[in-house]
Amino acid sequence: MKERDIEYAVCQWAKAQGALPIKMSAYSTAGYPDRLFLFAGRCVFIEFKAPGRHPRAIQVVRMEELNSLGFEVKVVDSVESGIAFLASTLLTT
Repeated sequence: MKERDIEYAVCQWAKAQGALPIKMSAYSTAGYPDRLFLFAGRCVFIEFKAPGRHPRAIQVVRMEELNSLGFEVKVVDSVESGIAFLASTLLTT
């Protein structure tokens, strides 16, 4: 499955749950995760990858920066893992 197909399916699921998936476009700074998901006062980031692919070095640096600020960041390479991550981080009380 391609990265864009995984991203699309996870975003469709998130929208159906009432979450807002925002495409990240940091023009001046490379490496930020693909999407920011907002739901009920919570936010998490997801970097989508095709199965077997890994984040680039700059992406790892950005994810570590976000983690150090207290944000949850996950690399997702399947629809199932993306939905599981969102369900466990955004939809739980």
